[in-house]
Amino acid sequence: MASQNFRVKNGLEVGTGITISPNGNINSSGISTFNGVVIGGATTSLLIQGNTRIIGILSVGQGTIVLDGSNNQINVGSGITLNHTNGIYVGSSNISSNGLSIVNINASGIVTASSFVGSIAGTASTASFATTSFGLAGSPNITVGNINSSGIVTASSFNGNASSATYATNAGISTYASTSGIATYATNAGISTYATNAGISTYASTSGIATYATNSGIATYATNAGIATYATNSGIATNVSGGTASVTSLSVSGISTLGTLQVSSGIVTASSGIVTYYGDISNAVSGRWILGADGSSNYTFTGIGFTQTANDPTLYLKRGEVYEFVNNSGGSHPFQIRVSNGGAAYNNGVTNNGSATGTIRFEVPYNTPDYLYYQCTNHSSMGGDIHILGTRGIPQNAQTSAYILSASDVGKHVSITTGGATVNSDIFSAGDTIAIYNNSASNQTITQGAGVTLRFAGTSNTGNRTLAQYGLCTVLCVASNTFVISGSGLT
Repeated sequence: MASQNFRVKNGLEVGTGITISPNGNINSSGISTFNGVVIGGATTSLLIQGNTRIIGILSVGQGTIVLDGSNNQINVGSGITLNHTNGIYVGSSNISSNGLSIVNINASGIVTASSFVGSIAGTASTASFATTSFGLAGSPNITVGNINSSGIVTASSFNGNASSATYATNAGISTYASTSGIATYATNAGISTYATNAGISTYASTSGIATYATNSGIATYATNAGIATYATNSGIATNVSGGTASVTSLSVSGISTLGTLQVSSGIVTASSGIVTYYGDISNAVSGRWILGADGSSNYTFTGIGFTQTANDPTLYLKRGEVYEFVNNSGGSHPFQIRVSNGGAAYNNGVTNNGSATGTIRFEVPYNTPDYLYYQCTNHSSMGGDIHILGTRGIPQNAQTSAYILSASDVGKHVSITTGGATVNSDIFSAGDTIAIYNNSASNQTITQGAGVTLRFAGTSNTGNRTLAQYGLCTVLCVASNTFVISGSGLT
């Protein structure tokens, strides 16, 4: 029979299991076997309702997806193969042996891998890594809180606290031990040791030996190929020619011969007995004062001659002696020794005159004037008198009008031409002495001020006294506001 279309208009029933409806649908209620069935065209859909079993291979599309029931295998093109015995293949690679690239892995259990690439985030506090030794290639930077090692840690450099570590610069040994041990440091082929208790401490800068021990040991310091030794207790202290020993404190129980001993600060004392000095001590300081400031009104002095802090006191310096003024007044009060109040600077024998900080040193020459003045160069109210004592005689205070004696006149003679002089109360202390010279051809009156007792020497008379022309008298304070006056030409 020639090929031709087979049409069923009102439906076709084949036996009791298959029905073909007028619209072309095939309904099968049992198991049907079709060989080489082509349904519809390229766009016709196949609808199967219920369970379907296909014996053989099912191809979807142009063979892109193949379901192979006989081999229990699914192929998606040539890229992915799922096999019940060989696992999953991507291309020709089995992902169980050749790796799998996944954007994120979230695991609640244990992830085991021969190696990891990239960063690992999350908590790994109970994780273990590197059960065997691994080397680090390249130049990685590793930050570790603590390293506990029972073996040897080798590195080109260390940062942080390595107090119990060992270090040697060049062919030496460097060790630190805090108790009963040996601590060694060597700069250049030498040996340097430090031990806190009952050990040996050595430092050598250049091929020498230097040792320091705190208790019952030997301490030696050598700068250049020399030996210098210092021990605090029960040890030996030695200085050899050409060497230098710098120590914080020096205890000498016997006789020590030193070429030069310089103490930059501090006091040389004897624990018992008397310290005796031999040789040249002409450079020693006779007096030192610490200067402070009472605002911008007064200098404050503490030091020799004062039992308590004094404001702008009168100073008495001796010719041929050395004095120092340590200016700790705050940096804004330059201390200057001058010829007079507001006068020019007196620089003869003065080092650092006018310095606002540090030490002003005054080596008083024999030709120093009898009277000088110290003053702040920024504040004129901060200042006081300086009396220079010695072989020069009694300083003079010349006056040409009525004059009231002041504390700055103590130790001086007042030369007055007219107007007389007055002794007021609450100015002088017992022992203060002032000489008065009448430098005129007229009488001058020495007036007893209010609250003052001025007694004529050798009598019980008190009150004002008259000093004849070119007469000379002396006023001596013998008690608070009580004076005795005597002299030539005095009535």
